[in-house]
Amino acid sequence: MKKLIILSMACLGWTACLKDKTVQYQRVGVSAVPDLTDIHLLQLNARMLLDLYQMEANPGIEMLFRILPITDSKLPIPIEYHLANMAVTERRNKSDNPKNRSRLIQAFKDSLVYGIDRYHEEYDKYTPLQRSLCYETIAGEIRYLAKLKYDKSYLVIYSNLFENSEIFNCYSPGSRAMLKYSPAKVADTFAKACPLPRGIRGLTVIFVYNTHDNDEADLYLAMIEVYKKILEPKGIQVVQYTADGPINRALYEPQQ
Repeated sequence: MKKLIILSMACLGWTACLKDKTVQYQRVGVSAVPDLTDIHLLQLNARMLLDLYQMEANPGIEMLFRILPITDSKLPIPIEYHLANMAVTERRNKSDNPKNRSRLIQAFKDSLVYGIDRYHEEYDKYTPLQRSLCYETIAGEIRYLAKLKYDKSYLVIYSNLFENSEIFNCYSPGSRAMLKYSPAKVADTFAKACPLPRGIRGLTVIFVYNTHDNDEADLYLAMIEVYKKILEPKGIQVVQYTADGPINRALYEPQQ
């Protein structure tokens, strides 16, 4: 009888372990990249960023949030928050509190909003910088997210993308002519300066911006095309919309 009880307990333990291994929680990362070199500094949209996680449909997911600004420096300091998946947080739930996960999710949401508030408190009165390392910052964040190998990653870029660095100068007449007549050459210049890995999966780059006149709009759209030439062959989905425009809901629907 004792052997039977031990065997039954062993079987139950094995079944529980097997069940735990079959539960696969998605990992979702969101990185917001605002541009401190842009005279029209955009407000980060907390609701949009939170929407990307689809927490209500997938409360067990692992979540990462970052803010990494574009500056004139190669060493911007990120703000980062992380929440482990439900399997991990429930193992840590020693008191078996049934509201443990929901409280952690709310804490993550609060942290994201706090991080955005903290960012704006520090940088809203920031004097726009002369140099602008747009592509180097964006490429670095793409490499960071790609290395994590999350199921879904979103890089949300709030910038006019007007590069002004050793790589390229959008304000130079010669560079603008090259951008107009040889955009593939510009894309090649960028790609060689900061190479990206091949076969990036699950990453969507979202460009968010409001242009203020026709010249700015033309230059911004030209830069978007340059980024598409670099990113799409790497397997990255590229989406563009205005800061006050509708959100593309197809981005945020959980995959079946």
